[in-house]
Amino acid sequence: MSDHLDGAPATIPAPTILFICTANQCRSPMAEALATTWVQQHGVVAGISSAGVLPGDVPVQPGAVRALRRRGIDWSAHRSRQISPAYLEWAQLIVTMERTHLMHLAEISPAVVDRSFPLRELDALVALVGPRRSDESLLAWSHRASAARLPGAVVHYGTDDDVADPMGKGNRAFRRTAEELEALIGRVLTAALPPGS
Repeated sequence: MSDHLDGAPATIPAPTILFICTANQCRSPMAEALATTWVQQHGVVAGISSAGVLPGDVPVQPGAVRALRRRGIDWSAHRSRQISPAYLEWAQLIVTMERTHLMHLAEISPAVVDRSFPLRELDALVALVGPRRSDESLLAWSHRASAARLPGAVVHYGTDDDVADPMGKGNRAFRRTAEELEALIGRVLTAALPPGS
């Protein structure tokens, strides 16, 4: 049945974004927290979550908690979650912290690759694909960004797109990672979740 029978436009589903890292104790929880804060500050309706490759139910790293508190964000209650097929199905856009995480997703479910990106790669693709249109779902925008990739961009083991892992390092490393994530996420969300979307 057509969604346009009454002349009204089809409803675009609320955007859903999943951030992925290795243990879901440092980078992806910080990304989730920063993206959640960005969405709230910009009045955008979106679902934001995070997960990791490793088994879950572990507290977030203290360094990540401190780096976020410097930005007025309390994420101390976070417990790590492991990637599951349900998480992957839920997300219209999947953002990884490393290229190897994307390779892991491709092994779990090849169908998600065209909506999954290392964060740095997605930041570069934004300049090519531009912001999401008002009549475009986040999933459609993700597919458009994937189509702009160079051939073979997904299947390689380079580290140029990786966000440095602060696990096991001092507070300064966590602060640097938080700063990098904040800048990258701000640019990506400005394109993926433009005001009024």
